[in-house]
Amino acid sequence: MPTTPLSLRGRALRLLSGREYARLELERKLAPFEEAPGSLAGVLDDLQARGFISEQRVVESLLNRRAAKLGAAR
Repeated sequence: MPTTPLSLRGRALRLLSGREYARLELERKLAPFEEAPGSLAGVLDDLQARGFISEQRVVESLLNRRAAKLGAAR
């Protein structure tokens, strides 16, 4: 059974299902798959408006990962 290629929205949601990404990170990862100029910005704007992309959650996630590596003793 042939698979259909993922849309930009589908690719973005697949990435976001694994961890939090900053908008700039998503732009860099998805840029090679953009077929029409401006389509990527529109998709990312929509995802950000719906709360799927949040710079605050990215920072919190990064701090939590770093703190877990250091532990309470350091």
